[in-house]
Formats: sequence, structure tokens, C-alpha cells
Amino acid sequence: MQEMNSEDIVLQELSVSFPYEQGLVLHPVDCTFPAREITAVIGESGSGKSVLGKAIVGLLSRAAVTGRILYDGQNLAQLGEAELRAYRGRHIFFMPQDPALALNPALTIGEQLTEALEYHEGTAPGAARRRAIAELERYGFDDAARIFDAYAFSLSGGMRQRVLCAIASLMRPQWIIADEPTKGLDPGLRKQVFALFRRLAETQNCGFIIISHDLRFVRRISGRTVVLRDGRLVEQGATELLFTQPQADYTRTLAAAAEAFAREGGAA
Repeated sequence: MQEMNSEDIVLQELSVSFPYEQGLVLHPVDCTFPAREITAVIGESGSGKSVLGKAIVGLLSRAAVTGRILYDGQNLAQLGEAELRAYRGRHIFFMPQDPALALNPALTIGEQLTEALEYHEGTAPGAARRRAIAELERYGFDDAARIFDAYAFSLSGGMRQRVLCAIASLMRPQWIIADEPTKGLDPGLRKQVFALFRRLAETQNCGFIIISHDLRFVRRISGRTVVLRDGRLVEQGATELLFTQPQADYTRTLAAAAEAFAREGGAA
């Protein structure tokens, strides 16, 4: 039996139910997300992908979640809100489907970048500003000083995604959970997200859990993949093996659909 790494995220019998839903939204799931690797979670709409991600980061009611979410010697499923806040951002950084939801509309981009440094590292305001502007430049903003003083509503979706990556880079989390990061993006922006995530994984040496229906993106970026259907774990393993030698009929259907889409010239 492989020894558990405390930096892995390990799910044991994790299930989720909501009062307004009949039965379980997520049936008992057992799987391991290895530290410093990129793992994708795929499946059609309603498969439980986003629910799984939100459960890990503690964005669901404790009453809705049963089972164990093991990380850093803790069962995150049993932690209170104050304890979870200590893990969010610094240890586990969550990127929602809409980047705007992760950015405070009442604060400038600069205030949010420097807040991350001042709160988590105690960086002095002047030094925090300089580091924040430098980080924006690293993520492709030629006019970083202007972006620093801008508000999220004035930025495009692609720019917001880059800002989130800059914040994640400054906070240096051990894990980034990204929920549908390429949804609604054109091919150019998809490639940009791919490059941003690769850069974060390589420079920060962090693990990723990428929740996505974009199978071509998943196949290019992830080393491991977890397949969900109707809230149940169908299959998990090395991404390329799942796409070339799927064991489950459902995974075989997904892989065939991805291949057909690629042959028809679908977006990368």
C-alpha cells in the first residue's frame, strides 16, 4: 500500500447531499489527488464535478458533506469556518467558473493583490505594491500600473483570469482548484489559460485540480483524470491511458466524442 503524502488531497467516502435534492448529489467517492500534479475531473453537466471541488475547499454547508477530506494532517470536512479560512487561499486557492466572482467589485485589483501579501506574509504596503505590479507584468499586463488601479468590472474575462493567476502566484498555495476555467472562452483564450496554468504549476510547484468539460484541454494539461457520472466515480487513472484505453463504457463515449470533435476542427 502506497504511503500517504500529507500534501496530497485524499477523499475517503466523500458524499454530498442537499435538503432540496432527492438522494445524494455526490455518492461516496474515494480518490487521491497527488501533490504537485495536475489532475482533471471530467463528466457531463450534473455529474458532481463542481460539487466535489467546492466540498474540498469548504464552500458547502458542513451538514451537506460526509466522509473525509484529508490534507496536511487534517480532515477538512470537520473544520469550522475560521479554520477553513486559514487553508483557503494560502493552502488551497479556488478559481470559480466566472473569475469575476473571485474578485471583490468594491476593491481595486491592486488592493486585492496587496491584501494577499499583507495578510498572509505581513509585507509592508510599499513593498506589496511593487511586488503586485511586478506580478501583473509577469502575467502579460504591459500597463500593469493602470491595471493595479482598475476595478474588476472594467476588465475582460481573459484579463480577470490573468489577475487571478497573479494573485495565486503571490499567495503561493500548495493547491489550485479551477472550476471550468475555459468555459465560454474562444480558442485564443483557451490557449492563454493553458499557458497560465502551466506557468503556475512549474513556477510555484503546486498541484492542480481542474474541473472541466473541455476534454481536449484536459488531455493536454493533466497527468491524471477522475471521471464522474451522475455523482458517482466511474474511473480514474493516467489521463492518456483513460483516453486511449478507457475501461468504462462512459469514459469510452467521452473519449470518442473528444476525438470526433478534434477531427471536425474543434477548438484546442
